[in-house]
Amino acid sequence: MVGAGGAVGADAVAKAAPDGYTLLADPSSLHGITPFLYSKLTYDPNKDLAPVIALASLANVLVVNTDVKANSVAELIALIRANPGKFSFASSGSGSTIHMSGEMFRSMLKLDIAHVPYKGSAPAVTDLIGGRIEAIIDALGVGVPHVKSGKLKLLAVTAAERLADYPDVPTVRESGVPDYVGVLALAKEKFANRNAA
Repeated sequence: MVGAGGAVGADAVAKAAPDGYTLLADPSSLHGITPFLYSKLTYDPNKDLAPVIALASLANVLVVNTDVKANSVAELIALIRANPGKFSFASSGSGSTIHMSGEMFRSMLKLDIAHVPYKGSAPAVTDLIGGRIEAIIDALGVGVPHVKSGKLKLLAVTAAERLADYPDVPTVRESGVPDYVGVLALAKEKFANRNAA
């Protein structure tokens, strides 16, 4: 889903004929974030779209540029606190679940760190690798390949528990932020007319 955090695609689905064949793979942001960011949506995500099934819950990862002198979440927090206003975190766009994951991290810890929104994860990660920004909480599939190549450092996963594929990588929760969990819930949404068969 691209365009206004998925709102453009959701608008098209909400206005399509309620034929029972039009489905929307809906990131949780369309119901939980978008209505609060855009005051003039042309559809109501909670009235015009009916949930069908939850497809997945995807963990994100907290990764940093290799120049950042932190090898754990605790070290990153201490570094940011020792250098207020000098660190930034990227997102794939304002209002995205990636942005909200970063904001939740910043807010829970009361960190003085700037948000830098990008038009997608690819340019954000490119700038992260290039050292223009220091950190990002992003999708597992985006960050990990660059960690394996040595271009980024993986500090933690945002799931409630460690991931089976990465058992040595701690969660943010167990790294000193006990109430933090940031996952992308992906649902399939049946379109517009909630009364359609």
